[in-house]
Amino acid sequence: MNFDVRCPLDSRQKPDSNDNKVLKGWNKDCHAMNENGTYVTNSTGFYILHTSLSFKSPSSRDSDETAGTVFWQQLWRIQGDVYEDLLFKDVQSERCSTFSPAADDRDEITVSVCYKSEIWIILRLAESDRIYVKVSHPHLVIRNQRSSFFGAIKIG
Repeated sequence: MNFDVRCPLDSRQKPDSNDNKVLKGWNKDCHAMNENGTYVTNSTGFYILHTSLSFKSPSSRDSDETAGTVFWQQLWRIQGDVYEDLLFKDVQSERCSTFSPAADDRDEITVSVCYKSEIWIILRLAESDRIYVKVSHPHLVIRNQRSSFFGAIKIG
């Protein structure tokens, strides 16, 4: 599927520790996302919106904060200057594994456990609607092109 917009998170950017949990740090080459982490529609129509986020396993120092916590993401829309609504919330997280060959042995693999969350939604958006993503643990989101991204396709 070819996205009109496909914005990965920038692996070189550190997640900022914001209280509102808005996911920021999208790749600078993706001009569709502004510095506030918001996608702005350029025309009215029906869109498929897709977010795919992978979360790292919490480290031992995060264990108190994340023990028994559900990893979630939310897709939000701002219409006009004031109206803000929750479009979708994904709280079902599934375990996934990331594999990478060890440097000295191609047959050996390293496994790290993570949590994966995806949202696919079709809806009508107006010109200048602003879409953004909130997450439960921004500092644990894996920041690479394959693991975490936002996509939008205008379909009508």
